[in-house]
Parts: sequence; structure tokens; C-alpha cells
Amino acid sequence: SSHVGLESDVSHRSWPFKSQQAAMDAAYQLLPRGCFAGLFGLLGGSSLQSSGGSWLLRSFCDEVLGGGASLGSLYAYLDLTEALLMLRPACRAIAAAAKGHPRLRSPLVVDVQDIEDLLSQMPFHWPKGVLIRQVVAGANPPEAVLKKVTQLLCAAQSVSKELGAGQLQRLALPLGVPNPTLRMWVRLGLLSELRELHLLGRGGPSDAGLTYLARCCQKLQHLTLLGGSSSAASSLLLQAQSKGAMSDDWWRGFRCTRLCILPRLQHARLKGLSVQRVPSWFCGQWSPTMPTWGHEVHYYDPLGRFVCMRNSMIERVGVVRSLLPSQFGPWWELDVTFLARQDSPSQLILLLPVGSPGDALASLEAWAGFQKEPSSVVRGAIVGPSDGVRDRPRKFPHPGHGHEWRRISRDCVVEDLMPWGIQEWAEAAISSGADDSVSMFFEGASSDDEVEESSCVTKSVEELLAQLDRDEAREWEALRPSTRVEVGNGSVPSIEEILVQLDVEEERDRSH
Repeated sequence: SSHVGLESDVSHRSWPFKSQQAAMDAAYQLLPRGCFAGLFGLLGGSSLQSSGGSWLLRSFCDEVLGGGASLGSLYAYLDLTEALLMLRPACRAIAAAAKGHPRLRSPLVVDVQDIEDLLSQMPFHWPKGVLIRQVVAGANPPEAVLKKVTQLLCAAQSVSKELGAGQLQRLALPLGVPNPTLRMWVRLGLLSELRELHLLGRGGPSDAGLTYLARCCQKLQHLTLLGGSSSAASSLLLQAQSKGAMSDDWWRGFRCTRLCILPRLQHARLKGLSVQRVPSWFCGQWSPTMPTWGHEVHYYDPLGRFVCMRNSMIERVGVVRSLLPSQFGPWWELDVTFLARQDSPSQLILLLPVGSPGDALASLEAWAGFQKEPSSVVRGAIVGPSDGVRDRPRKFPHPGHGHEWRRISRDCVVEDLMPWGIQEWAEAAISSGADDSVSMFFEGASSDDEVEESSCVTKSVEELLAQLDRDEAREWEALRPSTRVEVGNGSVPSIEEILVQLDVEEERDRSH
């Protein structure tokens, strides 16, 4: 219908109410909590950010609610994403009323539920009976989802300036964020005051994105990366640097190695950063339900370090490369690397929860921000060396009950079990080739020209030409993922990256 017809429909003279409270009751029926977008569907389907949507919003508030006297009550029915996205095109009365919103008065916090509310308004055919956060956490998010989240963060920055409220300090997303998107957020100043960043789904950032984030977000205190794209060595080194465990002499010696990405962490100025790489449900002490020989306990901490003990004696130590839900069934894929072992340096283990879910631990971040977590009893099956597994298993082997493990405690402090400090753990992960050493060697050649150069990396003509080629091929890569993505979730670099890195090293040798 036309605007004139709509105006007559929303006029207070056409509403049979004798008081403003009756009008508010009617508005409540039209406008349940978190469903303000549905109002515009009733009034004509105009976009929330279009001029028509702004006109309808002013008309509704002025005519139905009596000239803005109850706009504060109206805002009580909005969730955070609606309040942020609706404030920008609205009139002054709404901007003043928004100050009464409890989540806009204090420093902004965007949680997983806010992102789910935002994505529920997108024209996607989400699977029925499955939470949106579960869908976006299990695979790399599409470009439209990343753009929508970027729009929300830009609106949050704009609203904080208009209202004089605190900037964004906590951001929890049920998805991974690729390096280009993360760098764009940093350049726009969206993460300048961020204290907590929790990426609770599959995907990036990689080591290059992690180093960029560590250098640019100086106030970061809590970081969660559950996507499996960044290496354990980079996270251990970053945490060690934030605790002041890495001296300048250590970095000078480390700068002479062939690693191109990790030396950039020397420029991180974070203090007391806490990094989590393992979902909360897996952290703690695990013991077999049917011991085969002696008392065996495996300890896993949030940073991904683990210690295997038998009869109170240390048997093995290592780091978790990734722990991700399988895309083919209700089990999890645990990829671990054992330190100081030459016979079996890495293993891929399948974990199938066999009990009922439990409540998630509040002190740590759960996968995709779920309130429920997998059972404390799992059935394990060793697939083999993870470096030799190209295709993930599509069926669970279903071993016997002798392969079941139970979490007996959530407490895990590896420093009490091993005489190593955080520096020794970082050195062991690096020297043992934990995660994918090839990825760490060659990923530096794929960083774009917006990343600041460290003192140990000198851009050559070959690197600049390679960057131009990658920019030109970006559209093609969007249609066909690169070899790095197709094989092993980013563990194998492409031929172009290897050739570029070889040219870089040859040029560096000539300069010396």
C-alpha cells in the first residue's frame, strides 16, 4: 500500500485506545521482544535502513505512542542488534530514547546470541531443527555473513560515538574470521578497545592473522581461537611474549631461523594475555573407563598442551593441533602432535560422545557458544598419523567399550606436572615442527602489503609481483578454493607460494 494509506492506518485516531498505556499494550502484541523487524513487515516491508523505513519508524512512534513520550519503553523490546542497526537512520527522539537501553549505556558487548539474532533476519534457508550458530560454526562462513557482521560492528562504533558510550570491549562470534576480514576490522578501528575476542567456529585466522591482531589490538586480554587454522606454536609463543618470558636475546637468536611469520610476534605489546585453543568440554583430566595397565590419566589445558601420565610417571607430552566436530557425523576429530618423539609425531583420533550432554563451563568458552557441551564420556578411535590422512573418515569405526574415556576432573595445570615453563613449551613446539612447519615457513610470502614489515623480513620484487598476481586471481579463488584449503584445512601451501618463498630466500642470501 502507499505511504498515505499507511499513515492513516497508523494514526492514533484510527486506534480505539483511550490511553497511552493501552497503545503500549497493543504495541507489545505487535512487537514481541527481539522482533522489531517484523513490525516493518506489517507496515509494508520497507528496509530498516531505507528512508521509507525511517519514515515509518517516526510515524509509528509519533502517532501511535504519542509523540515519543514512551520511546524508552519501546526500546525495551529491542535486542542489541536491532537497537544498533535502527538507531542510525532514526530521528533525534529515538537517539535520546536509546540511551535508556541497558546494553547501550555501558561498554558494548556482542555475544553469540546477538549474532544469531542478526543472522536469523538474513534471507538464508537455514536447516530446520538446527541452531544457526551450529551451521555457521561448522564451515567457513559465506561472504554475506561476514558483511552482515561487519555492518553490525560499524553500527556499534557509530552508536558509541553518538551516545558517548563505551566502545566494543567483548566480541564473541560462532564462526572463524579469515585474515582479510580481520585486517579490515582493525583498519576501520572496530577492535581498538577490544578486551575479549572469542572466535568459536571453524576457520581463521591463520598465524599471519594472529600476529597482525597481536600487534594492533594492544588492549586484548582474552583470546579464543577454536577454528584450528592457527598453529599451537604461534599461540604458545604469543602467550609467552605477553607474560614477558621471551627476552630480546632470545628473539635475536630466533630471528636467524627460516620462520617468516612467528618472529613478528616480538612486536606484540600485550600484557597478561590468556589464549584458549581447545573447547571447554575437553579441558581437564581424562582416564580410561577400563584401565589396561596401571593408572593412566591424560591432562589437557585450554592452551592445547597435554601431558600423559601412567602410574604418576610422565609418559608423553604434546600439543593439540585442532579439535573440530566432524562434518560427517556426531564425533570430533582430535589432531595432536607429540613432542620429542620420532616414531609417531602426530596422531588423528576420533572422539564420539556416548552420554547425555552437560552444562558448559562458564569460565571457558564452548564451541559455537553453546550452553550445553558434549558428554564427559567419549569413545576413542585412532585413525593414524595425521600427516598421512588426506580424507577425513566418513564413518566411525565403533571400537569396543575398552576404548572409552571419562573426564574425571576439570582441573588441569600442566606447570604442576611438567618442570617446563611457557617458554620451554613454545621452544619445544617450534623445534619439534609442531603443527605444519611447512605452513609456518611459507605463509609469510602470502601476507599482503598492508601487514607491517618486521626487521627480519625484506620484501623483494618477486613478493610484490606475487601479491599483484594474487589480487588479480582473488575472484577466481573465490570460486575455486586453493590447494591449501582443499588439502588438510590449510596444512599444505600451494606451488606458487613455495616458489615465491624460494625466490625470497635466494634474494636474502644474495643480500648477505
